[in-house]
Amino acid sequence: MINAFAHFWNLCIFRGSPVHVPSDNNAIAVLVLLIIGLSFLEALMLAGSGMWTFFAATMIVNVVVLSAFFFALQLRGVAVRFRKTLASYLGTLAITKALTTLVIWLSADNEVSGFLVAGFSIWRFAVTGFILKHSLEISLLVGTLIAFACFVFGSLVVVVIFPSIFAPVAQ
Repeated sequence: MINAFAHFWNLCIFRGSPVHVPSDNNAIAVLVLLIIGLSFLEALMLAGSGMWTFFAATMIVNVVVLSAFFFALQLRGVAVRFRKTLASYLGTLAITKALTTLVIWLSADNEVSGFLVAGFSIWRFAVTGFILKHSLEISLLVGTLIAFACFVFGSLVVVVIFPSIFAPVAQ
């Protein structure tokens, strides 16, 4: 497992390639459970009474993003790379989500933690773009833009499913 973490960390620092990431059924199952656990913890810390809605929204965005990745791989004719892309995305997402959750938990100053969380989000898009760069054989900029577009599309799906969480509060 330490070796797998090293592969994911190398992707997070823009080294390595998704080719070397373990993508067997057990590794993907562990990564999915890790993402579910970290998302639940994040929802618990951030959302309070709307925890379940926040958790569901996070899961929906991830499913939409991964579906878009599969579609993009299918369009490029390299759908066989999906398992490696999936494992790479989940592993790097787990690392960035764990660091984000740690910053939120340790930070007493909301302004500073807000900037750090925004920085981690930008880093997450860049790392995902790096993964897509290798999987789709495109440039890093295009991969990052695709990652951002997939996230925005996933967020729009969440807005359609949960319109009440984005409605303005009546005063």
